[in-house]
Amino acid sequence: MISIKQQAVSGVVWSAVERFSSLAIQMICTLVIAQFLTPADFGVFGMLTFFTAISQCLVDSGFRTALIRKNDAQDVDYSSVFYFNILFSIVLYLVLFSLASPISVFYDTPILEDVCKYSFLVIPISSIGLIQGTILTKKLKFKTITSATIIAASVSGIAGIAWAYVFRNLWALVFQNLLYYTLQTLLLWIITNWRPVFKFSILSIKNLFSFSFNMMLGTLIATICNNVYLLVIGKLYTPTALGNYTQAQKLQSIPSSSITEVIQRVSYPVLVKFQEDDEMLKYAYKKMIGLTFFVVSNIMFLLMGVSTPLFNILFSEEWNMAGRFFAILCFNGVFYPLHSINLNILTVKGKSKEFLYLEVSRRCILMLIIAISAFGTIEVFVWGQVAYSIIVLVLNLTVCGRYIQYSLLEQVKDLLPSFLLGLFTMSIIKFVIPIFIVNTWLLICGQLFVGSIIILSIAYITNNCFYKELIQIVRQKLER
Repeated sequence: MISIKQQAVSGVVWSAVERFSSLAIQMICTLVIAQFLTPADFGVFGMLTFFTAISQCLVDSGFRTALIRKNDAQDVDYSSVFYFNILFSIVLYLVLFSLASPISVFYDTPILEDVCKYSFLVIPISSIGLIQGTILTKKLKFKTITSATIIAASVSGIAGIAWAYVFRNLWALVFQNLLYYTLQTLLLWIITNWRPVFKFSILSIKNLFSFSFNMMLGTLIATICNNVYLLVIGKLYTPTALGNYTQAQKLQSIPSSSITEVIQRVSYPVLVKFQEDDEMLKYAYKKMIGLTFFVVSNIMFLLMGVSTPLFNILFSEEWNMAGRFFAILCFNGVFYPLHSINLNILTVKGKSKEFLYLEVSRRCILMLIIAISAFGTIEVFVWGQVAYSIIVLVLNLTVCGRYIQYSLLEQVKDLLPSFLLGLFTMSIIKFVIPIFIVNTWLLICGQLFVGSIIILSIAYITNNCFYKELIQIVRQKLER
């Protein structure tokens, strides 16, 4: 038990370093590149995110999850998936290559045809390193992944800035993205001992696919729906609006999605160890979801409170729309960990069909909300994401909690204090502090300082259990 906890904490730390370092480097580089490009340039590049995300989901085909879950996976299993991934990714790239012209016509953006043909190269390139990443994740060797990611992000970021400075066009974003995936894949091969054997087993693929198929469909549906906002905004509104939205989304995702993905990535191989013990599974899950929500919700409410001065500092006036989107997306990001991490319960318990059914239900609700909100302004459309999160949250917590006897009422009771704490803090720093401070730099510093003091003080006074657990973990890491 202690060994597993230590592995989990170590995995979280290194996975967090990897995720945040990569995103921080990419975000800094993006902020610099934004000085040389327009929101429309970012919008045009963002139009391809929908297609790239779906393609990478199809290439993975759920095999990554299946291999991590399979405790007795052999070299032939890894090698078979490796060859399958590469072959399928090449076929997929050729299909997308042929669709480059229709995609550019759909968006009424001629330059997209050439951008598509080069940008989609990341699909076969990234597939070459999927198995190496899977093996390292399964062994909780996130320190190794961290090294590769940081180097790739740094080099590609600097190269992207240089391109943007010299040429002042959106190809800087294409070049940066291609170089990042190329370097990351190359480094994973260099620092990983695993090499594919010259064997391909149809039986192995079939056995893994029996579990991964439903997972793939569920993940595919989630990926389509998570990125459909980019598709709709790009089609119904303007490239400039999409560029502002993607910038706000990227900045918002640094704390919300990143922390959640770190915990989710580490929690799955850890929770798998308790798949036959519901009591321990509930205990471990409760700790993970509670700690994650305490951290994420308070960070997101802080960022929501400082959204206006933050964007005034980071961007020029042409990005003002992004600041408004950022505040809305921060509120949406509060609920992100609850949607993502609890789905691990279904995969750990092997409930792939239930996972698929839940995804279908969730996404039907999303499509309905999108259809309704698309009739309004773009701000109304973005607020639709928040409405979706709140509605589906009840469904997620109810279904996933059922398999570990963790009722909806119990979960709400455990998580509500963290939510109310963040909401109260945001209200103070967003509506009260600006009355006394006018200077932008002083305002954001004052808001962050006062907000942090409020959160830590109230959490300590109310004896918040997740705050106490977090402090204990930090102390243990500092004592080593």
